[in-house]
Amino acid sequence: MKRFRGPLLMVLSVAFNIPLWFYYQGLATEARKTPFGSEFGSVAWPPRLWFTLVKLSLAICFITGLVLIVVDWIEWLNARKHA
Repeated sequence: MKRFRGPLLMVLSVAFNIPLWFYYQGLATEARKTPFGSEFGSVAWPPRLWFTLVKLSLAICFITGLVLIVVDWIEWLNARKHA
């Protein structure tokens, strides 16, 4: 299971990010139909805080998955060299 923790974390973060991305695109499309729609996502009309925090946590999970893949690969190389 140790070898699967990095890819598993990356797949889970992408799988949770896809529905969130579709929700955000729908929200952005509806917001741009309003008179001040061009301001959506800017300082004048920022996205909701919870959305920003979820995106940040998913990005951190994805990067952690990449780091775990590299760490597991280095451990595998060291075990192979010493075996």
